[in-house]
Amino acid sequence: MKHFLSCFLLDVFFVVAFFACAAAQQEELVVVRVGVRLYRQGEVQRYFDQTVSLFEQSGAELTSSDAARLRSSVITSFVASGVMENKFNEFGLGMFTDEDNARIDELADAVYAQARAVCVAQIAQEYGKTEEEADRYADMFMELNGYTRVYARGQALSAFMEEKLLDYVAGDLQPLTDAELNAYYQENLVEPSRQLYANDVAAFETEVLYGGQMSCYIPEGYRYIRQLMLPAPADIAQKLTDNQTAREEADARIRTASNRLYGLSALAEDTTGAEAEYAAAQEAYEALEQEHEALIAQMMAHYSADIAAIREALAQGQNFADIAAQYAGEAAEIPEEGYLVCKDSILYAEEFRDRAMALEHIGDVSEPFATSLGIHIVEYASDAKAGAVALTGEQREAVAEAALLAEKYELLQDRIKIWQKDYEIETHPELIALPEDLT
Repeated sequence: MKHFLSCFLLDVFFVVAFFACAAAQQEELVVVRVGVRLYRQGEVQRYFDQTVSLFEQSGAELTSSDAARLRSSVITSFVASGVMENKFNEFGLGMFTDEDNARIDELADAVYAQARAVCVAQIAQEYGKTEEEADRYADMFMELNGYTRVYARGQALSAFMEEKLLDYVAGDLQPLTDAELNAYYQENLVEPSRQLYANDVAAFETEVLYGGQMSCYIPEGYRYIRQLMLPAPADIAQKLTDNQTAREEADARIRTASNRLYGLSALAEDTTGAEAEYAAAQEAYEALEQEHEALIAQMMAHYSADIAAIREALAQGQNFADIAAQYAGEAAEIPEEGYLVCKDSILYAEEFRDRAMALEHIGDVSEPFATSLGIHIVEYASDAKAGAVALTGEQREAVAEAALLAEKYELLQDRIKIWQKDYEIETHPELIALPEDLT
C-alpha cells in the first residue's frame, strides 16, 4: 500500500514508503533507528502484516522461514527509508513551492481514489454487495483499516520526495543508446515472456489473448485470422445454447452407461438393463445432434441473402477487412491484424480453429460455417512472426523511460549501500510478531 505511485518496483527494498510518518505513540518501542529517524513498533508491524497478507493472497503457504525472510526484508526496507530521508534533508531538498504542494495534493487525491476503487471491488466481492452499496461502505472500511486521506497524502508525499531524491542523485544519467535499449528489451521483457509462453499455448491464450496481460513474445505457429461474423438471431442463439447443454448432459449419460455396461460385462453379470440404458442415451444424443443441425440450417437460411452478397463482394475483389467492417456492430472491436490462432488454440470454438488453420495460403477465405455464436467467414490474413514483438514508436518510448528509471533506481540502491556507513543504525526485528500456526 505504501508505494502506489512508484513507476518501477525493483524488489521489496523500495516497496516501503521511506517518508511515512512516524507512529504518534511515543511509548511504542523503536524497531528501526537510522541516525535521528525512528520507526516504531506499530508502524513496522502494520507494514509487515500487509506484506504477509499480500504473500498469502498469492496462494502460497506461508512457512516460518518465509515469514522470517519477509520480516528481514521489511526491516531492510525501513533502514533504506531512514537513510534516504536523512540524505533528503542533508541535501536541502525539503523546501516545497506552492506548485510542489499542489502537485502533492493532486497525487494524494489519485492515490486515495485508486485505493478506494480497490476497496469498493473487495466489498462487493466478499460481502455480495452491489457496486452502489459497496461504495457507501468504502470510506468506513478504509478508515477502520487505517487508510485515511491523511494517510494517502503521506503516500503521495513519499512518492513526490522520492522522485526529487532520485532526480538529485541520478538526474544526469543519459538515455540508453539504441543498442542498450534493444538489449534491455530482450533481457527484461522478451525473455521472461518467452520462458512463460514458448511451450505453453494454453497459458499464452488464457493470460495474454484473453486476459490482456502484456507479452513481448509470440510463440511459434500462430497466424492472423480476420473474421466476418453474422451473429445468431436471439431465438436461435438461445436454442443453440440449450441444445449444447443438453448434448453435454446426454454425452455424460452415455459415458456413465458405457462404464456400467463395461463393469457388468467384466463381472459376467446380466447386462440387459445397462444395454438398454446405453442405447437410450445414444438415441437421445443423436436426436439432439439432429436438432443442432436443423438449427444451423435455420440460421444459414436466415442469412442466405447476406451470404450471397458477401460472396459477390469477394468475387468482385473487395477487401475482406472492409466487407467485415460493414457487418460489424458499431461497438465491435476488430483487431486490425486479425486474431492470433494456431493449431493447438484453446480460446476459440473447435470449428473456428479448424477452419482457420485449414486455409492453405495467405489471402484464402473460408466458406461460411456456423458455431453457436453465428455464421463465420474467415480470412488467412498473415503469419505471425514468432519471437519478440516489434515495438511501435510509442511503445519504444515507454520502454526507454522504464529502462532509464530502472537504471536510476539501480544507482540509488548503490548509493544507499554507501550512505548507510554515514549513520548509526539500530534494528530490533524480534519486536515484530510473526503470524501464528506457521509450518
